[in-house]
Amino acid sequence: MNTTTSPTVRYRAALTLGFLCVTAALVAGYRNPATGYELSVYAAAPTTFWVGVGAALLLAVAVVVSVPDNDVLSNAGLALAATAVLAVVGLPVLRGYAFHGGGDSLTHLGWAREIHNGVLRPDELLYPAIHIISNFLFELGGVELTRGLVVLPTVVFPAVSVVFFGLCLRAISDSRWAFPVGVLVGLLFIPINLVSVHVLAHPSSQAILFAPVVLFLLFRHLTSVSKRFVLLTPFGALLGIATGGMVLVHPQETLGVLLLLFAIVTTQALARRYASTNPLAVYSGVGVHAALLSVVLVAWIAVHDRASSRAVFIVESLVAGGETLTETTSAGTSVAALGGSFELLFLKLFAGTLVVGLLALVATYGAFRQRFRELTPTDPMVGYLTAALAPLGVGFLVIFFAAQGDHYFRILGFISVPVALVGGLGLTRIISNAERRLTRRHLSVALGAFFVAVLLVQLVTVHASPYVFKANQQVTDQSLEGHDVTFDYHDGETPLLGTRLGSWRYIEAHYGFTAARGDLDFPGFRTGIPGPVFNDNLTTFYETDRYIAVTESDRVSEVELYDELRYSEAGFERLDRSSRIHRLQDNGEYQLYRLDPAD
Repeated sequence: MNTTTSPTVRYRAALTLGFLCVTAALVAGYRNPATGYELSVYAAAPTTFWVGVGAALLLAVAVVVSVPDNDVLSNAGLALAATAVLAVVGLPVLRGYAFHGGGDSLTHLGWAREIHNGVLRPDELLYPAIHIISNFLFELGGVELTRGLVVLPTVVFPAVSVVFFGLCLRAISDSRWAFPVGVLVGLLFIPINLVSVHVLAHPSSQAILFAPVVLFLLFRHLTSVSKRFVLLTPFGALLGIATGGMVLVHPQETLGVLLLLFAIVTTQALARRYASTNPLAVYSGVGVHAALLSVVLVAWIAVHDRASSRAVFIVESLVAGGETLTETTSAGTSVAALGGSFELLFLKLFAGTLVVGLLALVATYGAFRQRFRELTPTDPMVGYLTAALAPLGVGFLVIFFAAQGDHYFRILGFISVPVALVGGLGLTRIISNAERRLTRRHLSVALGAFFVAVLLVQLVTVHASPYVFKANQQVTDQSLEGHDVTFDYHDGETPLLGTRLGSWRYIEAHYGFTAARGDLDFPGFRTGIPGPVFNDNLTTFYETDRYIAVTESDRVSEVELYDELRYSEAGFERLDRSSRIHRLQDNGEYQLYRLDPAD
């Protein structure tokens, strides 16, 4: 009697166990929600969650790298890996955060509320896509705006990005490894850099995660053969719709797509002029799409002062020679003051990007070595994407030298999408060559170890945490409610202060951006208490009454994470001890104090 278990049965058993593990992890995470502010979502998640996710991910990768030619098992393994990774990315949803994102995201919440209340028309907002979708979810399914603006950035857009990463590689490569490698590379979330690209309600970030959808349609259009007008072909029409729709997600990243299209147009024109038989010259054109997107983008920007004024400011900054690297230098100084290393922090945030970039060089070298004459679309598509790096690189330099804050990291985030795709193609090339030299077992072990290692490096930097000297972006329900009560009962005269720049983001979330920046003129808007004043002479510095708003996230981040670099623990304790400071509100996560003037 043969008692040997077939490999297929073993793989099925492994997948079954993996899905049980990830289910247990999801249940553990859901049944242990956050009860207050958490400095690190990683540390706060229960141990059972991490054991389940880790086991599921190991089993999933083991199956995927072992059976690339079995679509059923491979796709099941990819689904398991995606579920495990997205469980980590979606931890803010799983742990029941009232909201996620204490900066720009609160402003976007205010915009979404203005659209819901009819104060703002969607077309009056420069990038209304996620605000429209969150309102749609509210009207259709009763999903609160605060909840929708957490689910969209942490679950929906990341999931879409992963799926279309895989589809992109399958569209331009006939390798059996294309789709598995594409999905696994997508799960690395290379564009997320925690500097200017986040899994928060942040349209620029959502546009970057939407980019693989546009690139997939672009690849399918380029490789389609039709004598019909390009906008009347299935993928040509869808590409036109997707690029136009991306304008509503964020125009800046749409400009990146436009530069990519023009790079392809230029490459095709040169190839047709000087090498008409080269594959670079024979694929479908995108000139019509580039022209159409140019018109749509310019028309949209022209009617939005926010965009046109930014364009003018960029030009003026370039002419005047604006100061660059201000934010990066400041961050480096702060990290050094906390005893950290800026170089090590860079490696934590960009190690995965560097690895994928090296793989992209492999694909690019192979394509240039064969002069793009490979019969499959792989090398020509690598040529198109490589050509696009030239205008995108110029765009990066323009934003860099125009002193546009850390916006150049947004451009870097967008650039990392085509780089990651080319890197995936490079990896498939390496695997194909390795299959002729290594046994299946040795190749599977090496490939599995590679993906597990890089996934681990990337997943610990998806969310802000003390590991990268950043506080968790959680906004508690008590903090939102506490601020709402403060605003509802504010006397309209006494300035409201806080740490850093105060509660201005909550003001925009409560009243809306239009009101907060318009006629509201809220006392103390964008005004914080200087560190030395807060720490030493708060009761003698101000000559008139002040309100002081403090959240638990302020206390924890300033004292525990930033080690009292700006605001001391003694300063926070003094708020409850001084006879001139009176606590008016306290719900455990939010306190409001009134400061009597100095005599």
